[in-house]
Amino acid sequence: MKETKKLLEKLKINIEELEILKNEILNKNKFEETELKLLINKTLSIYECLILLKAAIGTELNNYEEQIENKSETCETKNEIILEIQENTFEQKISESSENLENIKQTKKEIQKTLSDKFKTDKEYLYEKLFANKNDSTKLLFSKPVNDLNKVIGLNEKYAIIKELLKGDSNKYNEIIDILNNQKNFNDAYNFIVKDLKWDTNQHIVKYLLDLLRRKFIIKDE
Repeated sequence: MKETKKLLEKLKINIEELEILKNEILNKNKFEETELKLLINKTLSIYECLILLKAAIGTELNNYEEQIENKSETCETKNEIILEIQENTFEQKISESSENLENIKQTKKEIQKTLSDKFKTDKEYLYEKLFANKNDSTKLLFSKPVNDLNKVIGLNEKYAIIKELLKGDSNKYNEIIDILNNQKNFNDAYNFIVKDLKWDTNQHIVKYLLDLLRRKFIIKDE
């Protein structure tokens, strides 16, 4: 029963994350390849949970039938036949589940390797890659003032903020961005992030937000 509860909790988390990703995709007009790969990866995780859950439930059912057998001496022969059938069925299901699980793991490794090869610096966000390019057009892009954070935060960055900083709470995201948008100056916004939210300013996604706030308040004031 304990194992089943753990699997159900893991399944719940995966489904919630898949729901967040689905909502983000539906809010966009363009469907990106990275989003498709994220959907595949998350779907595989859910399928893996279901396979393990199926096996765990089968184990618990088997244990329950064994208890009935021990308490029913008058039906001993019948119970032995039932138990033998269940064991054979369970072993077959375990064998099928193990094979499916290995296929899932192999598929996940292939997807992760593909993503890793294509995005070797997966912790770097678009703004960091662009900022590393020192041509005039890039400098112009990152010196342009920002009026509304909601209009300049990209989908990947938004998903990273929700997942890494807000523990998957998409409703909290809108509340935080509104508060930052309505700060009087950069110092107030910075203090809100560091003191109230207690976010680590060394995190890539936090640096990204601070850069947008600099463009919103400091460049605008200049």
